[in-house]
Amino acid sequence: MPIRHERRRRLLADDTLSSVSAEEDESQIRLVGETSDPGTGVRGPYAAKTRFECQRRCLDLVPTRRLTIALVVIGALLSVGLVALLHVCSPLLERFLNHEDLVALHLDGARNISHWSSSMLLGLASLVAMLIYSLRRHRVDDYYGRYRVWLWTALGCLIASLVEATDVSLVVHGACREIADLCSLSDSVAWPAGVALLLTAVAVRLLFEVRRCRLATVALATSASFFLLAWAAECAWFIDVSDVTRPLVHRGSWLVGYVFVLATFLLYARHVMLEIEGLIALAPAKAKRRKTKPPARDKTDSPSAEPSHKPALQLRTDLDAVAKPATASAQRSPAGPVVNKTIAAAANPSLSAHELAGRGLSRAERRRLRRDARMAG
Repeated sequence: MPIRHERRRRLLADDTLSSVSAEEDESQIRLVGETSDPGTGVRGPYAAKTRFECQRRCLDLVPTRRLTIALVVIGALLSVGLVALLHVCSPLLERFLNHEDLVALHLDGARNISHWSSSMLLGLASLVAMLIYSLRRHRVDDYYGRYRVWLWTALGCLIASLVEATDVSLVVHGACREIADLCSLSDSVAWPAGVALLLTAVAVRLLFEVRRCRLATVALATSASFFLLAWAAECAWFIDVSDVTRPLVHRGSWLVGYVFVLATFLLYARHVMLEIEGLIALAPAKAKRRKTKPPARDKTDSPSAEPSHKPALQLRTDLDAVAKPATASAQRSPAGPVVNKTIAAAANPSLSAHELAGRGLSRAERRRLRRDARMAG
């Protein structure tokens, strides 16, 4: 029986090779041997479109249209609204189920559905941050390596996702309490202050990174506003809410803040991809201002005296004749060059008039002329 099945596979493979053309062979599935050998060219039982070079890349999953990003943000906000709606409607469901069975729908519960939603949003944000890091690290003018902030941002999002899904924050809070006791500080002050300083440093650093994209900057500022609102609702600062609505305001603000963090990363990823494609022009570097010195006036300090202008620089090569500047004695006596040329012609009769008129005297020639003149006198 195994020999018969193996023979049938070979016959089907031969029929497929002889019946289909070269173009149709790329899209059809052929039955060949169970093992494929790349050296012999034998293909496995998959179509050509399933090869790795034909698969979609991870960067293609990043939306580059504003409408697509808006739909993603709207869908995330609708999921937050669904979580809030389940919290509001949980008292109505207590007629059919017990209160202990509906703990997952209460936003003040230990392991409610809002923590799962936060973990999912932070996981997506971490993935987008890693994609931004894979693109930003190829920028040639980033001499200080500022692209590494996205690696730390992705790691921070993963840690925040772990905190939302588990009780790891209790371990960190306990360690902070012990450190505060050693430093003689109050735990009610040390823990909020430490978390606030950490979040503020991260927000400011990200603001400096995404400031080139205005939409991403607005989204980051919006997320920071919702985080402050959630903190104020939890600590009862400047907001007077009842005990019933406090979990709704607190957890709802945190979820909306996570949504806008994801929107910030998506908008900046779109900005980076458009910069790579050359569809967005980079901001020109600001030229440094140089202090210009005032023009030097003449010694007479007369206001009518015009400043002396330097001669314009001219491009020359080694083959061009060098024009020697006139000396002070030559400037006072216009006949000086004529006399020098006459003496040069007398000292070296081999020089023609064209050679004397086309070039000036070198230092060695002038020294020889002065020596001949002294000997003649």
